[in-house]
Amino acid sequence: MLGFISSITGGDRDMKTIVLSALLALLPVTSTFANDMVNNLKAAPEALCEGNSQHKACIDAAKRLISATYQVTKAGTLCMQNKDKLHLLGDDVQKQCSGFIDAMDYMDTLKK
Repeated sequence: MLGFISSITGGDRDMKTIVLSALLALLPVTSTFANDMVNNLKAAPEALCEGNSQHKACIDAAKRLISATYQVTKAGTLCMQNKDKLHLLGDDVQKQCSGFIDAMDYMDTLKK
C-alpha cells in the first residue's frame, strides 16, 4: 500500500500523508456500506414475504432465489472473464456460459 502511495505522490512526504489520510478516511464508509449491503440481503426475504399466507415457504423461496442469482452471476462472470478459452471446453460449456450471460443480461434489465 505504501509503495502504491509513493508511486502516485512521487515521494513527496506531505502528499503521502494527505493521500494516506484520505484513504484511511474512506475505510469506515466502505465498511459501513458493506455491512449495510449484508444487512439488506439478510432482511430481504422477510420484507418480501411480509403478510404472505405461506410465510415459511415464501422465506425459503426468497433465500433460494438470492442464492441462485448469486450462482448465476458468479458463473456468468467467470465465463465472461474466460471467453477466449471457452472454445477449448466444448459445446456444452459454451451453451451453459451463453445461458448464464443471457440470465445476467435479463437481470440487468430489471433495474431499469
